[in-house]
Amino acid sequence: MAMREHREQRRREMHAKFMFNHLDANDDGVVDDAEHASKADMMFGKLDTDGDGAVSMDEMKNSKMGRHHGPR
Repeated sequence: MAMREHREQRRREMHAKFMFNHLDANDDGVVDDAEHASKADMMFGKLDTDGDGAVSMDEMKNSKMGRHHGPR
């Protein structure tokens, strides 16, 4: 059981590092508002497939994000 908890903790750490590195566009070791906003805008643009400035439940369900996270 301890081994499974250790693997899960390691997986979470690796995921956090991956996400941080993805967001830290200028590689300065911090994620500032501009970097975060830029990624959020990019994600929103990908989700808003009809370009109406809003993301509907259908757009979310049809996105990769909606498929990977499953029902809530």
